[in-house]
Amino acid sequence: MFLVSCLGFGSLTIRPFFGKFLDLARVSRLTSLQFTLLLISVLTTLVPITTNYEWLATYAFLYGLLEGCFLISLPLIVQDLVGDSKLTSALGTLYCLLSIPKTAGPSIAGWIYDTSDSYAVAFFCAGGFTMISTCTLLMVPLFRANSFPKRKELVDLVVHSEYNNKGITVKETCL
Repeated sequence: MFLVSCLGFGSLTIRPFFGKFLDLARVSRLTSLQFTLLLISVLTTLVPITTNYEWLATYAFLYGLLEGCFLISLPLIVQDLVGDSKLTSALGTLYCLLSIPKTAGPSIAGWIYDTSDSYAVAFFCAGGFTMISTCTLLMVPLFRANSFPKRKELVDLVVHSEYNNKGITVKETCL
């Protein structure tokens, strides 16, 4: 029970800070998600070498931190990809797809244990699949050239007013 508390505490403490971090203009949300998933895959792969309870508690806390970062970045990246008009259906589809491994994962890990007599193989597989998903994220910009536009502060539409004899003319330009 304490391990789940460590995971929850890690997730709880990082979320406000990582949300503020992702709002910074020079931070790439996609890169931060890739880095987070990379660290999750490495941590998951290292679970079999934990030899005592303290190391498992440390793992649970660190995994909670990274899970909090992952959960904060997902909606923001989906919004960057699909825009506000399609956000609700995209998030619904994303969370539906994420529920598949969360539902099937424990059964698959049990099957792997039954066939190999070791949970290490299950952790290696989980870390490997997370690494594959990280590599898959590298292809996102290739499918959509402008998938991550610059932040609003950098690309704001600036409205210039010019006064002429007929009144004020409004022009929109992009910085």
